[in-house]
Amino acid sequence: APASDKKSITLPAMSALTDLMRGLAGPEAHLVQSDRTDWAALSGAGSVFFAVIQNNAGDEAGSMIFDLEASLKLAGALLMESEEVIESLLEEKVMSDEMLDAASEVCHTLTAALNKVSGNPHLRAGKMQPFTEARAAQLPVATKRDDYRYNQGGRFTLVAC
Repeated sequence: APASDKKSITLPAMSALTDLMRGLAGPEAHLVQSDRTDWAALSGAGSVFFAVIQNNAGDEAGSMIFDLEASLKLAGALLMESEEVIESLLEEKVMSDEMLDAASEVCHTLTAALNKVSGNPHLRAGKMQPFTEARAAQLPVATKRDDYRYNQGGRFTLVAC
């Protein structure tokens, strides 16, 4: 079907995402709504990552976008890394392969909130990857978008296309 005929997915409530983050990072973890993040401006030097959200047919339904800090903090929580290791990676502005894999697993976990929304098809998250200009160009035409700050550090955006 032409893209204009596709039904956009419904984004989950912030509370549903927060519940999943607490399962990953502990009871203190939560999200707060934030102003729109200019991901194109922040994306220099590998500091922004995204995962595509797809339906069972493999069609893109949206994406999750994280800055380096949120990616590392959530991936580090999943791997039970020490704060020192996470801070060291942040200072070096490095996303190791192991942390990238763990961040991809975080995206997979957060997709559960999308799958619980009535009317959404079954969705899955792809592997986390560095943010691209092509991804930035898609943001202005997104049908829905929610921007958040992660209280442990960093930013996160959920997009429906």
